[in-house]
Amino acid sequence: FMLVRKHFQVLFSAFTRNGGRVVKTIGDAVMASFPNGRAAMIAVSHAMELLPTIGRRPDNNNYIEIRVGIHCGRATIVPLNGVNDYFGQTTNIAARVQSSAKASECFVTEAVLDGYCGAMETYEEITQNSCFAPTPSVDLKLKGVEEKVVARG
Repeated sequence: FMLVRKHFQVLFSAFTRNGGRVVKTIGDAVMASFPNGRAAMIAVSHAMELLPTIGRRPDNNNYIEIRVGIHCGRATIVPLNGVNDYFGQTTNIAARVQSSAKASECFVTEAVLDGYCGAMETYEEITQNSCFAPTPSVDLKLKGVEEKVVARG
């Protein structure tokens, strides 16, 4: 349980330091919102760099690995139990993109990379100047989503 707590501390800290807001947790998963794709990518890269420093899993001695999906668009914000929650197709796509990623992989949709000033440059900086290797664009077939979603890691 201590490792899961540290995992949340790393994620929450990286997210809030980069302008993000944790929307909710579901089990060991975290949903967060950011002012733009650039901030989200920087936050995730910081978190993924720090996660191996918090310890190893007791069941297999591996580091904690996360799967991340970054998407953008309009969402419906609903106050629920005293906090705002996010609903809608944008939220669904982000969740499906996350579930398409492999362990220790972050998928960023083309909507993010093409839609925000500086997002593509940030992606290139992160993948060229760090331990993260870029992956080619992939067409994702997502449950409940008719339109084509293209992402890269």
